[in-house]
Amino acid sequence: MKHAAHCERDRSVQPVITVTKIRPNVLVLDNGRHPRRPHLTVAVDTWSRKIVGYQLE
Repeated sequence: MKHAAHCERDRSVQPVITVTKIRPNVLVLDNGRHPRRPHLTVAVDTWSRKIVGYQLE
């Protein structure tokens, strides 16, 4: 019983990553703004499978 509650609490602090398609081949992954976690945005080219840009705040 305790373990289930512990899992619920852990899930609530997991980062929520949003994925936005800005071009037919480019996806932007964003972990959102959080007081205790750096804000990371990564742009990935799905055709070449390479990171084409990132920003860490």
